[in-house]
Amino acid sequence: MDLLNKSNLIDNNNLTVALAQIDFIQTNANPETKDLPLNPERFITRPELSELLARLAVRKYKKSDGYEISKGIELLIQQFSKSFPSLDCHIWRVSRLWNEECDIVLKKYRPLLEILYKKYSGKETLPGNKKFVWRDEFFELVTASGLVDENFGVREMSIIFNQSMMTNIEELDYERHLNMFFDEFIEAISRVADRVLAKSPYEVILFRKQIFHQKYWSLYLFKRKLKIY
Repeated sequence: MDLLNKSNLIDNNNLTVALAQIDFIQTNANPETKDLPLNPERFITRPELSELLARLAVRKYKKSDGYEISKGIELLIQQFSKSFPSLDCHIWRVSRLWNEECDIVLKKYRPLLEILYKKYSGKETLPGNKKFVWRDEFFELVTASGLVDENFGVREMSIIFNQSMMTNIEELDYERHLNMFFDEFIEAISRVADRVLAKSPYEVILFRKQIFHQKYWSLYLFKRKLKIY
């Protein structure tokens, strides 16, 4: 509902809050997918999103002249794009992360990052398999680092976790999109740093004309808070 409201799609005519909620419930209750282990109850997974968009498009645009469901879905996505121009998570990598300054910092602190990764991985890894960071382990790391406050919590950490993960097409059959490996872990830590530091007005250092708060992007903070040496 937050997504639809921010996209100005609720018109209280063709598409109302109540009708949108019905579409959400019907999509989530699909008998072919609702009992799958990787399809959590009362949540819409990425594969289900296409069905939900189709349902919403039928509601929103069915009465339009020359209506076709494919055209309705396209109009819906175009409205999302207007409301959320920065949805492409790759833009951040190119504009913020993939530069020499960040590369130098990440190489400098790689041993510490490897220690953090080892400490906060393996909880959900089966014996004999390569260790990965589970979502809850990532949350535990960020929370233990003292970065969580009223402006940065579970919702923000969830978004960063998803943005940092490689896309997995078969999300209902394989859990790769839930298993964060080291390269993805580095990106997630960097996103946390950028998100938190961008809000801080105090002691700053300059990286590629971008301002970072030394107190927080300091992986020293992780080291001190988590007592890792």
